[in-house]
Amino acid sequence: MVFVCSPQRNGPLGTEHCAPLLALARRLSGKPRQLRIVTFGAQSVLPGESTQPAQSAVWGMGRVIMTERPELACRLIDLPASSRFREETLIDLLSATQGEEETALREETIYARRLQRTGVENSEQRDKTMEGDDMAVAADTAPKPLFLPDRSYLVTGGLGGFGLETAVWMVEKGARTIVLGSRRGVPDSDAERRIARLRDYGARVECVRLDVTRPDSIREALDSIEADLPPLAGVFHSAAVLDDAPIIEATGDSLERTMAAKAQGAWRLHEATADLELDHFVLYASIASVIGNPGQAVYAAANAYLDGLTALRRAEGLPATCISWGPIADVGMVARDAVTERQLRALGATAVPPKPALRLLGELLREARGCLCVADIDWDRWMRAFPETPWNRLAELGSADGEDGQGPLATLRLTLAGKSKMDAMAVIIPQLKDVISSVLRVPVERLDATMALKDYGLDSLMAIELRNTIERTFGISLATVELLAAGSLEGLAKQILDRVEPQPDTEKPPIIAPADHRTPAEFCQWLLERIEVQPPYFVFTEIERRGEWLEADVTVTPPPPREAALVSVAEAARHLAILGSCAASLQCPLTERVYYPVRSARMIEHRYHPDSGSTKRLRARAHCTHFDLAASQARVEAELLDAHGEIVYRFGVEYHIIPEPQFRILFQDNAEKTFEESGRDPYATVRELPPVDSFRDGVAIEMVVDPEWCLGHFVGYPAYPVAIMLRDVMALIAEGIRRRHGWRDVRVTGIHGGVVTERFVFAHERAVLRAYPISRPEDAEKHTESWRCDVLSGHELAASFQVHVAAHGV
Repeated sequence: MVFVCSPQRNGPLGTEHCAPLLALARRLSGKPRQLRIVTFGAQSVLPGESTQPAQSAVWGMGRVIMTERPELACRLIDLPASSRFREETLIDLLSATQGEEETALREETIYARRLQRTGVENSEQRDKTMEGDDMAVAADTAPKPLFLPDRSYLVTGGLGGFGLETAVWMVEKGARTIVLGSRRGVPDSDAERRIARLRDYGARVECVRLDVTRPDSIREALDSIEADLPPLAGVFHSAAVLDDAPIIEATGDSLERTMAAKAQGAWRLHEATADLELDHFVLYASIASVIGNPGQAVYAAANAYLDGLTALRRAEGLPATCISWGPIADVGMVARDAVTERQLRALGATAVPPKPALRLLGELLREARGCLCVADIDWDRWMRAFPETPWNRLAELGSADGEDGQGPLATLRLTLAGKSKMDAMAVIIPQLKDVISSVLRVPVERLDATMALKDYGLDSLMAIELRNTIERTFGISLATVELLAAGSLEGLAKQILDRVEPQPDTEKPPIIAPADHRTPAEFCQWLLERIEVQPPYFVFTEIERRGEWLEADVTVTPPPPREAALVSVAEAARHLAILGSCAASLQCPLTERVYYPVRSARMIEHRYHPDSGSTKRLRARAHCTHFDLAASQARVEAELLDAHGEIVYRFGVEYHIIPEPQFRILFQDNAEKTFEESGRDPYATVRELPPVDSFRDGVAIEMVVDPEWCLGHFVGYPAYPVAIMLRDVMALIAEGIRRRHGWRDVRVTGIHGGVVTERFVFAHERAVLRAYPISRPEDAEKHTESWRCDVLSGHELAASFQVHVAAHGV
């Protein structure tokens, strides 16, 4: 299948190509294809070549399709916007099933994209920051100052963490007039304190209300600078909107919102300042557009647009630098989300502190560089995390075992050559202690090789990070379930030693599939014997297999009084997650029962309010899109349909895969008798919340998990189910909204949202739920609000929910 971007349709918003591509990717998801995306002028290949930024945006989205939907075998091909090309060569590129994933055709020459390491020409010397700390700066004998005291500098998104950090750095480098633009125009208390310090340092700092998507707002800000401040010499565009979602759940609305702040805002700034004599025009992008971070299709598109705009400006002789930042520590978007930070770290991406990041930016500005990435990434680990995605463009960055045989596994084999098993273990165990110490945060001297790893805090989530670190350190690939089964550090070292020498291939057990003659009721019972969930949490009595989908009728518990939708989002989540685990179990080659705890999930409701008659009969359907037993990871897409076949809810769910023997080893301390046979159904009625406390602008509850709440969920290991957490989260958010607005009562409807889990909350453990608003104040005027709710067990984060709701008060 070929998706061709029209060379004539290239508007400033950048959605004209991305919107239909996103719709196509959603429609094709889960269906193997050979998707070819053809653009015109998306890439600057030849010296001085200009670009079409709207076409560049397509490449950012295309890279996410490669990582998130590998079954589509997506390839990107760029053609020249104005000159000719050889049609026969294009036909060859379109029909090729192997080879490069990103190519550009110019006349008869094919160019393949490569990401390369680069350095800066200047060495380092020491300087002082505002705090008096030493900081390295470029060591020219007479360096031209980056910022002049008699000029002004505009920072969009200037009251955000990294935008404000940029302003601090600019003042340290000589700037004395800074204009911080933001949608609200008013700093919060923390930003106010930092701005006061800049003013104490001698800088003039102005905070202005600026909507970069509106030309009149930009014009007003520029006119104000021209009238009252020194001439404008630099623009730093750091404004952004983050609305992450898997491709199957991303919407046109989220695309427009994200593109407006990043892409359209950059274009409007370009237009408004094109006639000014600027020294700097700097665009802050994200490395998501370069490597295709899953779940960020719309964000990657917006950031790739900035690359295209940078090339266009430079071709026109205008200053432009675009930095695709990796995670930034302390002040970046990732710094506000510990769960995301941990996920990125597990994939090999380490957050860079802001000061060295900005120091490097200064060196790049001195050299007038164009488009670059600044990130600290273990590329080998990143590429291993997405084995089905082609990574030719990163080929020069990896350092895994290659033809030279100098990777970690080759080095380990050379070290152990000729050694006895005892001597080999003496080599492996100290290295393994260092690895385990770094992952579990346990001092090396406290580690006993014979002690169970779970006694040091190893859980199923940490096991994934430990597996990735072992693979990076030793070049050995272990299944997470093998790691959990090893038990002790010594047992794990033995498994590594067994893998040092190549093992003969063994035939994998076949995937177990039910016989075609089974009735839906028999098929349901067969699935029930393969998963950990049982009645009363499990309510299906018949399940059918229709192609790649599992389908089942379901009756739901009526929603709580404060939920306006006739189908509770928590009930939808419960049944779709259960059916999703059944779909995942069809891909599992193991014969024993397997636990599928939810790792993360995202929900969209499609703003659908069914009539009461259509909800009497609901149909759930789910299919597994990814199953990796070695990585302990399965992904499922699931839908809840009404009697008319219309979608009520759609979920994307990611699970851990933990076989029953390993689960028992990990959580034997939490085992207890449960009474599923009692006939009690705690899910048939809605449990009232405990007393709600207020804190700042949020609300919180505290409770002890009762094993009665968990019947049928992890039989014998009662744990607070994520779907029941969601029921409590929605009730708590509703109460928070009521108190926030002073309403007598409130009705809420979940629109979209997601959850990431960190650990289980077992029966008898104390759970604290803390909910607080994260949306802009103007959203409340539209009767929509975004809230975050963290579920804590002790002092540890167990789960984090983000929910966007419609709210109506009385």
